[in-house]
Amino acid sequence: MAGDGGHGRGIFQIDDRFHGSWLKQHGAGQSGAVPSVADGAAYAADLLAANFAFGREKGLRGRKLLKFAASAYNAGAGGAWKAVQEHGDPDAGTTGRDYGRDVLRRMGLLKGWLGGDALPRDPEVPRVLRQGDVGPDVLELKRRLRAWFEANNPVAMPEFTLNTSYGPALATAVEVFQRLNRLEIDGVAGPDVRGALEKQ
Repeated sequence: MAGDGGHGRGIFQIDDRFHGSWLKQHGAGQSGAVPSVADGAAYAADLLAANFAFGREKGLRGRKLLKFAASAYNAGAGGAWKAVQEHGDPDAGTTGRDYGRDVLRRMGLLKGWLGGDALPRDPEVPRVLRQGDVGPDVLELKRRLRAWFEANNPVAMPEFTLNTSYGPALATAVEVFQRLNRLEIDGVAGPDVRGALEKQ
């Protein structure tokens, strides 16, 4: 398999313009030749590890680092970092300007199909919380909702326990909050609910 105008070699699309000597060492120096899957996988993993190290040195963390490493696989670490500096997005330096985003989307699909964990959450984007969720974000939502209800003194304050579980009582409280704030009533604490809570 040769992609990227014939320059990307094998399943891991190792570009002969930048990795020609490695390809020659692994029996893929001639036009159309591809490295073995095992050799390509090991080399691709090394490239990604180097991209992660570069991104960490630049202060990237979490999902931003993951996207940077994927983008840099296409644009090179220097090219992806230049795109971050000039455009705020490492994909700006990639073919089609969406390489990292596309890799993360595909990875998310594969993980979902295989029953794996979701992609690491971007810590700068709050979770959408719904019935069945558990964790410290749920407890924080409950504290903020309770404070809002106490401050705004509605006719009847919905009852819920301050714990880390998003159960039916919390879903009802969110619905009441949404109704009072003229939001879509679905019992889900998304950006609209968080935005209204922040205005209190």
